Amino acid sequence: MPLSDTPEKTVLDLHEEASRHIAQQQFDEAVAVCEQALKLQPRFLPTYSTLGLAKQLQGKLDEAKFWYTKALNLKPDWAEVHANLGTVYVQQQQWRDALQSYQTALHFKPNQAIIYQSLYTVFINLNQPEEATNAWYQALILEPQSVAPQDYIDFGKTLIEKGKLEPAIELYRKGVEIYPSLPQSHYGLAEALSRKQQWEEAIAAYNQAIILNPNSNLFYQGLADALVQQKNYEQAIANYQKAIELSPDFSWTYHQLGNALSEQERWEEATVAYYQGIGLNPKFFGSYYKLGEICSKTGKHEEAINWYRQALEINPDSFWLHFTLGNALCETQEFDEALTEYYQAIEFEPNTDWLYPPLGKVLTNQKQWEQAIKVYCKAVELNCNNLWLLDQLAETLIEQQEIETAISVYQECLKINPKADIVHYNLGNLYKSQSQWEEAIASYQNAININPKIAEYYAGLGEIWLKKQELDLAMSYLMDALKMKPDLIPVYENIAQILQHQGRNEEAVKCFNYKDLPPSLLEQYCFVNPEQLITSDFSSNVTYIPVYPGSEISLNPSKTVAQFHPGFIFSQATTRNAFIVKLDQGRVWGDSATSAVITAHNELLTDISTGSAELVLSSRKLPPIHHINGTVAFLSVRWGGAFFHWMYDVLPGIHLMEKSGIDLNSIDYFVFNNYDFSYQKETLELLGIPEHKIIRSIDKPYIQAKKLIVPAPNLFQNDTTTPEWICNFIKQKLLPETAKNKTANRHIYINRKNAISRNVVNQDELMKQLESLNFESVVLESLTISEQAELMASASVVLAPHGAGLSNIVFCQPGTKIIELFAPTYVPPCYRIISNICGLEHYYLIGELVENTMDEDLTHSGLLNMRINIDDLMSLLELAEITVT
Repeated sequence: MPLSDTPEKTVLDLHEEASRHIAQQQFDEAVAVCEQALKLQPRFLPTYSTLGLAKQLQGKLDEAKFWYTKALNLKPDWAEVHANLGTVYVQQQQWRDALQSYQTALHFKPNQAIIYQSLYTVFINLNQPEEATNAWYQALILEPQSVAPQDYIDFGKTLIEKGKLEPAIELYRKGVEIYPSLPQSHYGLAEALSRKQQWEEAIAAYNQAIILNPNSNLFYQGLADALVQQKNYEQAIANYQKAIELSPDFSWTYHQLGNALSEQERWEEATVAYYQGIGLNPKFFGSYYKLGEICSKTGKHEEAINWYRQALEINPDSFWLHFTLGNALCETQEFDEALTEYYQAIEFEPNTDWLYPPLGKVLTNQKQWEQAIKVYCKAVELNCNNLWLLDQLAETLIEQQEIETAISVYQECLKINPKADIVHYNLGNLYKSQSQWEEAIASYQNAININPKIAEYYAGLGEIWLKKQELDLAMSYLMDALKMKPDLIPVYENIAQILQHQGRNEEAVKCFNYKDLPPSLLEQYCFVNPEQLITSDFSSNVTYIPVYPGSEISLNPSKTVAQFHPGFIFSQATTRNAFIVKLDQGRVWGDSATSAVITAHNELLTDISTGSAELVLSSRKLPPIHHINGTVAFLSVRWGGAFFHWMYDVLPGIHLMEKSGIDLNSIDYFVFNNYDFSYQKETLELLGIPEHKIIRSIDKPYIQAKKLIVPAPNLFQNDTTTPEWICNFIKQKLLPETAKNKTANRHIYINRKNAISRNVVNQDELMKQLESLNFESVVLESLTISEQAELMASASVVLAPHGAGLSNIVFCQPGTKIIELFAPTYVPPCYRIISNICGLEHYYLIGELVENTMDEDLTHSGLLNMRINIDDLMSLLELAEITVT
């Protein structure tokens, strides 16, 4: 057939012939055939590529480039030709041109492993190691079988060393798929997973490697390391021991075995392991350090010091070893040497903040104040969270009566951090202690300027103005403090002093003892619209549910051997009505001195709020409101955390809710003053209040809830007294059944030795006299509520100074004799009333004041200690017909 009739077929024949010549390395013949083909068909593309390849293989690189370029002019997206052109540039070491050609080839035909392999060479020569690594990684991922298994395992190690853990894991996972029986694949995967702290998967990979090759110590070593991270020390130890069995000369395994044994406090075995490691590698300091650590933990500080010093001989530049040695030397009270080691550690690591506090502590103990200040200042400079160190140093200086030096500490601190408001405040306190009023004023004012939201700063400034007799200015700052923190107790005491200075003695006493602010003061500083003050039964914005009516109680007279106290002459007492209030979207505030219940229309419910609740209503400086989309029972009241008020003011609210038909299970949260004391936890458990539903007012003082329930059981205010239903409720819920039929024959004296006020100073003498009448001295705080109740149920006589312990007389059996001791300045009638309600006989004796401070200061009258006239007491016991049981 003539050529002109079938040109394409002839060109194909010639192309195949040229390819055969190339395969046989007959390059000249291949070129001649290609040229013949081009004469027949100038646009037959494969001929250009084949001709370029032939020229390239002949080493005629420029001609090869010419023909490859001609091919690309005809077909720009020809990936293979771009790649071939790249190889020509590689041969000519024209790396940038080669890079462009290979990248163009990948653009048109991605995922070509061979091109990525070529790129690896290009990047290496361009000194781009990261790009080279990535190219090699892509080649291996695409075709891992294209390289020897060891090559991809080694490359995986390279990735791990470079911290490229995700690519390493992906690479090894691919290797595990292709070479599932190769243990090194699983081991490499385990190593990469360990670096990523993916311990479960790492452990599984180590185990698979061990199954495939149970004779590699490294596999057991890696598995043990991973097990340690999961705190599975028993299995880790077993695997370290297996690794040692396989390779007994590898010192590192002994060290790691020692570490695992130390975690289990198997000190002797760990010591043996470290010794074995040192025997194999005496130049590894880590095992010496660990032996020192064991000695430190087991109290062998001299031996620990020796080991740390041996470690330092090997590694003298380790700041950590110097620091640890310093700690050990402190344990043996070798403080001068400890200082040397601490300073050495800091010389190596001067910018590590936690190295400084132990040094500062030693300097402080040695009263090297100036050096201690410098050290602590450096710690603060490095880390502002170390500010407390200077405060601690200042406190130490204050204890040592080094006030001026303490002041200099805070001044140095302010040079480092002039915006530290707490430091300005502490400095103000020091100036106050030195009667340096102007400096104190400046410091407190600086604190306020920096942070105007801290009540204590205003309180401090107010106290200074009080010291300077600037009473109006003092009152202004003190009231500002209470608007931020209504239970800041020292503020009430300072206000009481102002009231006393103004001749308002009765108001001063109430302010100090009960933390009640005079109405005139609230009107002057709180700016409350009188229409906002309303009782629950008159508010249209609440649901008012009466439960118990108020009543009058007739009282039997209390007996004494001396003149009757005016506070005990009355023969009747009034109990207030008890009720429940429900509010929608109401607000409540609770702290130790105040409780406020406020409607959604901003009305303060005065009959169910306690303390100076107007402070809350008027303040714009309180913490943010905590919103609760649910039902909240609010039981916080003034003094609600104290034992008496907890028992008689707080807990009865739970009874009121149940009595009014409220299902306690329907309540999402119960708010109490706090939930810290054992008696609080025990009583709430007995009453069925789950812990997870409890909110403490000290954590969330200001709450707004979708629905609020507020019980008003007692609240011990406005001259009202404890009603009978509260006493019945307490006995019914808290008195154990086993105590109800006890014989009442014990004589109990309630000891107030843990109290800070109203103590009997001649108590030891008193107890010697009472021993003859078989009185037992008890500290009620050491007993559970149930134990206190059982104790009181077994008593025929209870003798005590006035205090919260007498709250337990509610558990006494009728006819029990209660003998209450008072200081003449504070004679409340609460336990007389409870005695009447419970059918008990009440006696009392007024003691003598120990500190005669009443002429100068009326405010502390409720806290003063007393001395009891022993003869009068014995006469009172005789009147009560108390004899030996």
